Amino acid sequence: MSYPRSLLPNSIPDFIDPSDDLKVWQERFLQYVLFGGLFSSLFLSVISYFAATSSGRWTLFAAFSILFIGSLVVLLLRRISYWSRSIAVLVIFFFFANLVFSHYGWTGISLIVLIGFSNLSTIFLYHTPSRIGLGISLVTLLFWATLHQSGIALTTGQETTFFEIVIDVFLSTIVGMIINLSIISLKSSIIQKRLELMESKSQKDQLVQQLDEQKSSLDRRLFQLKTASEISQKVSTLLDPDVLIQQVADLVKERFNLYYVGVFIIDNAREYAVLRYGTGEAGRRMLAAKHRLAVGGFSMIGWATQTRKPRVALDVGEEAVHFDNPFLPETRSELALPIISGVNVLGALSIQSEKERAFDETDVLILQSVADSIGIALENANSYMRTKEALNEIKTLNRDYVQESWWSLLDRTGEIKFEYENDRAPESSGQTSTIQIPIKIRDEIIGQFTIETDHNKLTDDQLEFIESISSQTSIALENARLLSETQRAALQEQKINEITAQLSKALSIEEIIKSAVKEFGKLPSVSEASISLIPPEETDIKRLPEREVK
Repeated sequence: MSYPRSLLPNSIPDFIDPSDDLKVWQERFLQYVLFGGLFSSLFLSVISYFAATSSGRWTLFAAFSILFIGSLVVLLLRRISYWSRSIAVLVIFFFFANLVFSHYGWTGISLIVLIGFSNLSTIFLYHTPSRIGLGISLVTLLFWATLHQSGIALTTGQETTFFEIVIDVFLSTIVGMIINLSIISLKSSIIQKRLELMESKSQKDQLVQQLDEQKSSLDRRLFQLKTASEISQKVSTLLDPDVLIQQVADLVKERFNLYYVGVFIIDNAREYAVLRYGTGEAGRRMLAAKHRLAVGGFSMIGWATQTRKPRVALDVGEEAVHFDNPFLPETRSELALPIISGVNVLGALSIQSEKERAFDETDVLILQSVADSIGIALENANSYMRTKEALNEIKTLNRDYVQESWWSLLDRTGEIKFEYENDRAPESSGQTSTIQIPIKIRDEIIGQFTIETDHNKLTDDQLEFIESISSQTSIALENARLLSETQRAALQEQKINEITAQLSKALSIEEIIKSAVKEFGKLPSVSEASISLIPPEETDIKRLPEREVK
């Protein structure tokens, strides 16, 4: 901004607060007064100059000249403080008023100028200086009244009686007080509005700050809830308990910006909560030391596993706790959360922070949901491991059953083998290749296809066809074996029924023994059979081995 434009009333200096309406108004009014005093004093100086050259009285010319020079100097020095310029204007105006009094004496123009001085002091200054300005005006009036009545002041004004002077002083005081009080009321109203505006702005700033804090808190809560949901979804896909515990602890530490996270699992005797994983170097050292805490002991983990409730410990406040874990010297807040699945307490989650008062009720709720997700995931993982072990055991039993069944069949029938030669196949002029495809029943190999071909490699369709034939053959063989076993069992049951029927028809011991030995003799592997009844102590009978029941 150029310097001439900075002198205009609408231009506000940098040291004036634009939000302070009273200061802005006073600054502008001061510039208007200076411009008005400058132009009016210049005009009156010219007129009083010509009047003085004829009358020889230079008082008014001097007064208007002082007013012009003073207005010009203060106007050009706008960059100095408002307080200095306003005091300078009042001083100049006061001397101008006294010069007018010395020239005109006790007249209306003199009274108006002094009342104007008190009004300007009220406008430019605050309450106490304003009353001082009114007092100075009254004292000045009394001073000039005394001089006027005593005849000391020689003026060109009309003669005034004492009664008129008293009336003028009284009216001037009343008018000055009314104008000053009106100006003070206006200024007070402006000040009050500014105070209300500032209070409103302060309340607005506080509301904005509260909204920002609430928004920040909501953003943090949303992030925590989203993180907890992501962790819950992730743990639901993990079936290895060790991997699950490690990944969840690392995720919680990273996403919640924590100092340390440890996962404790209760041992089979349910006496100790054993550290299964801890984050960072401290976690590795505690794992190496086989860190464990007694269930129901004095530790936070022991308390949480015993009571099934979360517990918060801080190093500030009325319930300050001193953290003395040498592996975690920076801990200032700790949270212990039970890991529960149904009615079973599986362990606890230890969460520690370097900040004081790091956890509130919402943090506890969100992190407890993570601990609950870990409990459900651990139970699912343990169930999966138990199911997997049961399936492996079933597979082992199936393999044993298939091996025993088929090896028993081969023991009875001997090697089962069949070969086929394709007469219509063209004679091979080169080296043939052999392809072997296993025949599997419940993942147990009971035989194989052997194929000779003059092709170096079969196509994918041919291999798929051969594997399909192998699969169907294994199913058919197992069905045939099961049918054979069923038929053998049925024949054996029928034979037992027949023997039972014959024995039930016998009426004597001799007939029963005769029928029994005859049936034993009919067995394919028996060449001769006999039965004799003798006392047990005289016998040396080789008992049949007991069959192992599976």
